[in-house]
Amino acid sequence: MSLFATRIVNFKVEPTVAKVGDTIKISGNLQWFCPPIMCPPFGKWIGYDNQRVELYVDGQKIDEITTVGGGQFIFYKTFKAGTYEITVHYPGSWKDSPCWSPKVIVRVLEPQEYERERQKTGMMYGALAIGVGAICLIAFEMYRMQREEELLMAALTK
Repeated sequence: MSLFATRIVNFKVEPTVAKVGDTIKISGNLQWFCPPIMCPPFGKWIGYDNQRVELYVDGQKIDEITTVGGGQFIFYKTFKAGTYEITVHYPGSWKDSPCWSPKVIVRVLEPQEYERERQKTGMMYGALAIGVGAICLIAFEMYRMQREEELLMAALTK
C-alpha cells in the first residue's frame, strides 16, 4: 500500500482535431496529497516536481518526461492520419500511488478532410448563432406585446 495519493489535474490535449503535420500539445500537472498530519488542518494537494510521467498513445508507452515546477509536464507530438487515444500515466513509487489522466481522443486528418471538418463546424456554429438570435428576438417581441397590453389595460382602467 502506498503512503500518498497522486493525481493528474489540468489535463489538456490541444487540438483534438488536427491535420497531418500539426503539433499536438499534451499538458497537465501531477499532484500528491499531503495528509493532515503533515499539512494541517485538512491536508492539501501539492504539485509534484521531478517525477517521471509517461505518455501513452493507444495503450502503448511512447515517451516520458520529468515534471517541473508545480508538477507541470508538456509533451509535443505529431501524428499520421488516424484516431488516437491519448493518456498520461504516473507509475508511482514505493511511497506514492500510481495514477492516470483521463483518456482523450484525437483525430488527425488529411488536409482536405480537415478543411471539410472546419467548414462543417463553422456552419454548425453559424446555425447556433442564428438560432440564439431568433430566440432572443421572439422573447423580446413577447415582452413588448405583453408590455403594450399592460399599458393599454392601465389606460382603460383610469
